[in-house]
Amino acid sequence: MTTSASAPAGSFLRFLIVGGSIAMIYALVCTGLTTRAGLPPGPVSVAVWLALIPPAYACQRRFTFRTENPRRGAMALYALTQGMGVAIASTVAWAFAGHDAGRDFAVFLAGSALAAVASWLMNRLVVFAEPAR
Repeated sequence: MTTSASAPAGSFLRFLIVGGSIAMIYALVCTGLTTRAGLPPGPVSVAVWLALIPPAYACQRRFTFRTENPRRGAMALYALTQGMGVAIASTVAWAFAGHDAGRDFAVFLAGSALAAVASWLMNRLVVFAEPAR
């Protein structure tokens, strides 16, 4: 695996930009589907999260962690971390979203923020970790 020699603080800032952008897309799409289409928050949360995994992985790999040659199975490991994220976000959505646009947007955004904390740690320490020297 080849990565650029960027400091953890720089990659964290890039993670916030990429993750924040994906989180905004997630929250906006989920809010629209639950408030405009009347769909149930839990399943919507899961479906939208799953749909965003491939573009999020590509952005995190190229921009955040700047990995040109990811470790073997990196996408599968990333998907596992996102499984943890979808569990967190969908539980928050199921428990607190209620077809009110303002409230639901805040709920979906908060759920993705909680998942982001766990995701950052797993991605930094496992998925895109520097190889042992």
